[in-house]
Amino acid sequence: MYIASQNDILNFLFPRYCWLCGSRISKGEKHICSNCLLNLPRTNFHVRKDNPMEQLFWGCFNIVHATAFFYYHQDTPTSEILYLLKYGNCQGIGEYIASVFAHEILFEEANGHCQFFKDIDFIIPLPLNPKKKKIRGYNQCDAICRGLESVTHIPVLYDVAYRTVANTTQTKKSRVERGLNVEQIFKLTDEKEKRALISGKHVLLVDDVCTTGSTLKSFASVFNEIPELKISIITLGLASPIF
Repeated sequence: MYIASQNDILNFLFPRYCWLCGSRISKGEKHICSNCLLNLPRTNFHVRKDNPMEQLFWGCFNIVHATAFFYYHQDTPTSEILYLLKYGNCQGIGEYIASVFAHEILFEEANGHCQFFKDIDFIIPLPLNPKKKKIRGYNQCDAICRGLESVTHIPVLYDVAYRTVANTTQTKKSRVERGLNVEQIFKLTDEKEKRALISGKHVLLVDDVCTTGSTLKSFASVFNEIPELKISIITLGLASPIF
């Protein structure tokens, strides 16, 4: 005879619904239903050498790999995911989507199609200005990092660098304006131990979305003084009109 578990009872009394389509989600699903997850417009850049996202950073720093989970379009489910993560206090959706992405990359690695995570030593989130973090209560990139770490077991370094100013939103700016808006807004921490820790290592920089790449270029530039550092980049969203 089947005996209902506590989770079964809770799901019956307090049903959970997909954040994107509103349908009831089943046991084992988190935040979004399997159908919505399956239909995300994936880039699959992690299995493409010299992909367009990597090319975006060529000549700027020692880029090894770059990938994003899905293409970002305004007023679509992908924009809803990023909005919920960034402004809706739904850190869980960031952790979950990042963990799904990590599993998919590791599956491709196991089948010999890529080596994205193979020699990465540390994961580093793009820092949020302290004033914005105080207002929002969290850094959405930290949530993405936790999701990646939960699957890959690559350690996250949270205080290697910091943001010096709260730059204005990038949403309605042109490519040139976006670049100017993020110039010299990041600095490395003064802690010698952390600088020494990443010297000669391969680090994975994490942001929620890549549009023109200006913010990530600005962030990566602060690591130029670290000897023999290799950099890879991962984001959840990628603004497809750029490509």
